[in-house]
Amino acid sequence: ADGAGGGVTAPLAAAALLRAGMRVVLSGGGGGGGGVWFGADPFGGLYGDVDVEVLSEGWDEVTAGGHIHGTGDEAMGWSGYSETLRISYASPALLSLQPSRQAVALVERLAAGGGLGAASLTEQLFGPSHDWVLRGGVQVRAT
Repeated sequence: ADGAGGGVTAPLAAAALLRAGMRVVLSGGGGGGGGVWFGADPFGGLYGDVDVEVLSEGWDEVTAGGHIHGTGDEAMGWSGYSETLRISYASPALLSLQPSRQAVALVERLAAGGGLGAASLTEQLFGPSHDWVLRGGVQVRAT
C-alpha cells in the first residue's frame, strides 16, 4: 500500500512457510521490479540469530542502525535537555525471517497493512508501541 512491490501475496506465503518451520528470504521489494537473482545460497551470508534480518537504507554507521540524538540548552538548567530516537529505514529488498511466532505475526501485520513496503516494514520493525498500537516484539538485525 505504500508503493512497494510484493503486495500481500509475499507476506502471506512467508507466514505459511514460517508456520511450517522453514526459514524464509524475501527479496525484490521496494518497487525496483524484477526481484533479485541469487548466484549463491543467500543463507550463508546471514547471521540467523534473530527473528528478522533486514537491509538498512542508512549510508554510514550512525544512519544504518539508528541512534539516540540528544540536544541541550544550558540556559534552561536541568529542563534544557531532550532526546529523540532516530531509527534506520528498513529496506524490503532483502528480508530474512526465522520461523518464530514473532516473525509470523510481523508478516501477517504487513499483509493486513497492504504489503511489504519500506515505510510499513520500518514502522512495524522499529516503531514504538503506544496506546492501542502494539508491535510484534521481533528481534531485528539491520545491516
